[in-house]
Amino acid sequence: MNPKSTQKLRALISESEVVLLPGIHDCLMAKLTQAAGFKAAFMGDGAVSVSRLGYPDFGFVDRADVIDRAREVCSSTPMPIVVDIGTGYG
Repeated sequence: MNPKSTQKLRALISESEVVLLPGIHDCLMAKLTQAAGFKAAFMGDGAVSVSRLGYPDFGFVDRADVIDRAREVCSSTPMPIVVDIGTGYG
């Protein structure tokens, strides 16, 4: 997250008891989420695996795949994106 996204996310958290973070998997979903009025979103390694390979999160996607997708998504929208890179990478 760039500093502005971090500041936006912190502001959202301080404004509300609950911040809705719809799950996204690519740039199009990020743009649609933003157009629907959401202020932030969530992307996890499971969503990357399913959207990229068509398989659930069975470990076929590594951390570099998630980081690459996160870079793409974050560059496509000014909305903060919370990214769960997964577990098992050391």
